Amino acid sequence: MTTPFEGIKLGVPAKDYHASEGVNHSNAKEMDISPRHYLQKITAPPEEPSDAQIIGTITHSAILENDFSGFVIKPEGMTFTTKESKAWRDSQTKQIIKQDEASNISGMATAVKNHPLASRILFSEKGNNEVSCWKIHPTTGLLIKGRADRVTTDNQERTTIVDVKTCGRGEASPGEFSRDLFKWKYHSQAAWYLDLFGASYFVFVVVEKEAPFAVACYNLDGPSLQLGRELNERRLAKIKECAESGKWPAYSEALNQINIPDWAIRKGNA
Repeated sequence: MTTPFEGIKLGVPAKDYHASEGVNHSNAKEMDISPRHYLQKITAPPEEPSDAQIIGTITHSAILENDFSGFVIKPEGMTFTTKESKAWRDSQTKQIIKQDEASNISGMATAVKNHPLASRILFSEKGNNEVSCWKIHPTTGLLIKGRADRVTTDNQERTTIVDVKTCGRGEASPGEFSRDLFKWKYHSQAAWYLDLFGASYFVFVVVEKEAPFAVACYNLDGPSLQLGRELNERRLAKIKECAESGKWPAYSEALNQINIPDWAIRKGNA
């Protein structure tokens, strides 16, 4: 699928969005490693989704759409070692998941529905799920794109981008999620989507993947968003520079002196 237009579009199948032209945030993050890593990521054949990614997709469908039709539960005790069990496995057209995985997905979906703020954000009438958007980046002229979990509009026509994140036990707490924000560059993701969609707000709905399936909602402060925005600008400027020069370097080709980390020296772990 090519992208002969700019703007927001509803109902684009996920495979068409991923095959479309444009730089997305996930790929742009590869520039933090090196331009060569970015080039490899965008030119490599599409990879088969991992089990974790499949579970993530199923979980998002359950939370956002109340759709539990994308999987079948493996019968308790079945090991796929007998002729009958292999025949059952091979006859399935949906993803096979374990009973505990299904229980956790159901627990997460129920917890989000029961959370007063998360449910109001995710299930408001003036909103759409899986919304795709393309835009010409004003500074570099690159076509950029993104696919939001949900886009809502309030009575004053202000737009909010909602992103559902799943995490481990205790990791939806402010302290733990703040660390994840930095580790996974969620601050640049929020800035990317705000600028791409021209939105007013970006909200993370975070739910833990195991009981008690704790839920929290977060938005970023101005300085964090600004840091994310500056990071995106540097990435895109470097992508343009490399594309124009045809050079996509990895690490330095010179001899560089290196040292063990400062924290290791401070802790006496040398």
